[in-house]
Amino acid sequence: MNKSKILFAPAALLMAGMLLFSGCGKSMPVTQPAEPSAEEPAKTVRTIGEAGENAYSVNLTNGTGKNIIALSVLSSDSDSEESSVDAEPLNLLEGEKPITADEQVNLLYAPAGAEEETGAEPAAVSDEEAQPEEKELTTEYTVRFKTDDDKEYDLHAFPFEDLKDGLILLSAGDVAYMEYSSKENGEWVNTLEAEIATAEQLKAAEEEAAQKAAEEEAAKKAAEEKAKAEAQNQEKSNANNQQKKKQNSGSSNRPSQSDTPGVVDDPVQDNGGSSDGGGSSDGGGSSDGGGSSDGGDDGCVEDGLTW
Repeated sequence: MNKSKILFAPAALLMAGMLLFSGCGKSMPVTQPAEPSAEEPAKTVRTIGEAGENAYSVNLTNGTGKNIIALSVLSSDSDSEESSVDAEPLNLLEGEKPITADEQVNLLYAPAGAEEETGAEPAAVSDEEAQPEEKELTTEYTVRFKTDDDKEYDLHAFPFEDLKDGLILLSAGDVAYMEYSSKENGEWVNTLEAEIATAEQLKAAEEEAAQKAAEEEAAKKAAEEKAKAEAQNQEKSNANNQQKKKQNSGSSNRPSQSDTPGVVDDPVQDNGGSSDGGGSSDGGGSSDGGGSSDGGDDGCVEDGLTW
């Protein structure tokens, strides 16, 4: 028995070694690090907008967690065709794919009215008229974008001249803001507080405008009601005047007794008149004693009148 155990032990060890070697070869393969291929294309950044000699160029990353389906640039310059108040802004993503979450794009924007240099000599202007730097500083830009949940956001006072790389974000209160690296000092700037302050100012201005509009509408309605009441009163007054005129006209046109055919005014009674044939009557003729008898009525009669 001792001999069989001795023979079995080397065989068992040999089989265990073979199994161990074969198992390690399958579970732990040796891999060499892949060498970069010279033919592999580098990652490209999509460009939005149109290039131009005077166009701004900034890199933006969508950190909103949503897809951006529309993006526009609005100018505070009243002469611009892209006014944020009066005109529909140009959608720079028209015909383009949305900017997906975490995607970086290169935004190109040429201000409206900017002219490329043609090499011609500029016209001479006075020192008072030549202030292009001050005019540029007065122009502010707003980047407006819409996400795939149909919400619109504004990035106010967009720093085209100072922005190098920017990250578009949304706050817990759903306010759009940016974090960007400044070309001026290389530091990162956070615009959340400025955006919240701007939103409060805009809200106050909207409420004031709405209140003013409501007051103007109320004043207009009151004026219309007053004018309507005055018109009604004038109409009643005119009707009353017409009625009075008709009444007065009817009273003046009514015929009197003397004008009525067949009616004769009462004549003066003639108790001492002459009888037919020109003779004196018994009551009014001369008496034998030379005195006149008036038959009870004194006076003279002439032409049918008594006095």
